[in-house]
Amino acid sequence: MKAFERYLRSLLDSEPKECFEGTTLVCPPLMFTVMLYIEHVLGDLLHGHLTLKHIVDWVVLRRQSVDWDAFHARCKSFKFDKFLPLIDA
Repeated sequence: MKAFERYLRSLLDSEPKECFEGTTLVCPPLMFTVMLYIEHVLGDLLHGHLTLKHIVDWVVLRRQSVDWDAFHARCKSFKFDKFLPLIDA
């Protein structure tokens, strides 16, 4: 998990900073959001708390313009890849 946290921090440090429209709140890079989402949902699944909201959020995220090849490679490196077919199904 330390390596995963370092990876997320590197995404925050390396990407240009953008704010949510009309605010000064910094919007994280989309890859950060997708990776954090997968880790969060996997934890909720393991504790029996997977809900319809998780599935709907994933459908919305899957429609975004993300480098899905890089995403799958990162999931594999953090051992999240076995979970992806379940959430995609």
